[in-house]
Amino acid sequence: MGQQGKTNAAVQSEKWDRLWLNRFHDFLRKAELPLTSLDPETVIAFSRSLVKAQTPTWQRLQALRAIRNNARMQGSQTPELQEIEDKLHQMAAAERRSEPAEPGPLDPNEDEVIRLLRTRLRTQHLALATEQAYVQWVKRFAARFHIEQRDQWSTVGAEQVRQFLSELAVDGRVAASTQNQAFSALLYLFKHVLERDLKEINALRAKTPETLPVVLDEKEIERVFANLSGTSLLMARLQYGSGARGKEILRLRIKDFEFARNQLIIRRAKGDKDRATVLPKILHKELQERIEARRLQHADDLGRGQGTVYLPHALAKKYPNAPREFGWQYLFAAVRTSRDPRSGERRRHHLHADCFPAAFRTAVLAAGIDKPATPHTLRHSFATHLLEAGTDIRTVQQLLGHKDVSTTMIYTHVMRHGALGVTSPLDRLGT
Repeated sequence: MGQQGKTNAAVQSEKWDRLWLNRFHDFLRKAELPLTSLDPETVIAFSRSLVKAQTPTWQRLQALRAIRNNARMQGSQTPELQEIEDKLHQMAAAERRSEPAEPGPLDPNEDEVIRLLRTRLRTQHLALATEQAYVQWVKRFAARFHIEQRDQWSTVGAEQVRQFLSELAVDGRVAASTQNQAFSALLYLFKHVLERDLKEINALRAKTPETLPVVLDEKEIERVFANLSGTSLLMARLQYGSGARGKEILRLRIKDFEFARNQLIIRRAKGDKDRATVLPKILHKELQERIEARRLQHADDLGRGQGTVYLPHALAKKYPNAPREFGWQYLFAAVRTSRDPRSGERRRHHLHADCFPAAFRTAVLAAGIDKPATPHTLRHSFATHLLEAGTDIRTVQQLLGHKDVSTTMIYTHVMRHGALGVTSPLDRLGT
């Protein structure tokens, strides 16, 4: 099958398989082993090398799958690797379950520079995902140059950063966005933690692909909605109707709904900024019914001596009663209460981040749609359909929360009539 006959997901899967195989072969060459080595000991040694490089478990699982897929294509059977894959599956699932929704207390056993980095990031109220990513890159950098104590950071600078970034592009063959994230993490570390300004970094840069967002048309969205139900359907309709990001939908609290103004207030969005977007009128009744159901659930939680919720930026200290107030409760709350690792209290957090994407992907497949659509596709579709309907691009920019209008302009390239409203000459033949 040629490239044109494959879905984007299949093409991306093959791309990552090639990248991981190249990295595995590099490992074998350095170990002076034949490229056909597939015994469990060799594969485990390769996986351990990835652990030393601070590679997440899900990526090590991706690497193992690439090795097994290549073996199958060569006619080799690798049942002995199944046990390793099952173990990585369990580790990846455990890591997802244990990921906190908000930063926990600092680990005194962690390196001093890492603790200073976390403290600085939290002082500036940057997102937990940003903290996790930056810490991962700093740890990988430290492992690469064998930095184990704070005074050793004085021995590295712009030259080591250049070398690290070049290795990511050449040896790691990472995407441009991944390399840029690593660069941002190291710049932040040197500037805000080590208080040193790096000189110009002339590293080999990974090529930035020019990709277009995946967009569903109205009929496709209706087909997806037809295969959803309950909470998943309400979340999908709200995301498409408001253009919010997936995490923003999950974190919605009761007080964020302004029905009289048809507004949805998005708190602590990208850049720690609030914004207002449209609240679809068609969802008012269903949302109000859900709010009343949450009111009863919250009253029951309070009756059992629970009913508190996490508040960001130490607001619980400033407003001691706020964690129990109904307005602060999550709309899309978890079915069960759980113990908060920060305070030890039993609380009702929002739904797990994996629930809705899994249901959405199942609905996309059931609808017979071959596009690699995810919940974020609903945000892309929201923007594209508004522009097709004649909404001013500046208005769409504000609703999406884009800092620069150039980010919003990407949707003009996937509008139904094209960016310039051009009609193909083929469509005029025979008219």
